[in-house]
Amino acid sequence: MCGVVAALSKDTEFDSKVIAEKMLSAITHRGPDERGYLSFQVDSGFTIGANRLSVIGRGSNNITPFHKSGRKFVLAYNGELYNYREIRKSLESEGITFQTDTDTEVFYEAWAKWQEKALLIFNGMFAAVIYDQQSHDITLVRDISGQKPLYYYLTDRLFAVASEAKAFQELPVQLEITEIAENEFYENFQHIHKTTLYKNVFQVLPATFVKYNHITNKVVE
Repeated sequence: MCGVVAALSKDTEFDSKVIAEKMLSAITHRGPDERGYLSFQVDSGFTIGANRLSVIGRGSNNITPFHKSGRKFVLAYNGELYNYREIRKSLESEGITFQTDTDTEVFYEAWAKWQEKALLIFNGMFAAVIYDQQSHDITLVRDISGQKPLYYYLTDRLFAVASEAKAFQELPVQLEITEIAENEFYENFQHIHKTTLYKNVFQVLPATFVKYNHITNKVVE
């Protein structure tokens, strides 16, 4: 179990680095082995980070969030790819080299090569945030059964992502309860709903990916 976060500020009053640090602290129980984040100059600031619980590749350090020099993608990853060894062999046969023994790096290289088509190859439980440093798009992905949670918060002033919705309590805004019919939320399995108990907080549904564009400030499914 790991925890991922991201924050993109559209308002100079909001410091994305401070927001990400607070959200990581709120979900520190998800990854006690390593914490890291990277910040970028997008709008009023963008920060991506993760708390890591080391399971595969326990000797690999400083890989959170995962990135490689000169490459455009940055990855905050939570989960496990059951077939990462097979995917790695396939990538190595095409000349791609690896620096670690982790499934995180396999996810990274597979995404770099195949983009969203990699989701058709992955067999596992995962949730991830992928930042493209060239287009500045932020892609959120979730495994087919939804074993790993992923949420996002969106207003005209702030876009934020976290593994647990409770991390949004650390945002510099007051969360409001959503006005929804009780039977819509409580009489069904909660994980099938895009909407949540909080206004402007949404769940990435299982077996889906969504893409956030900072120019339009919209999430496209």
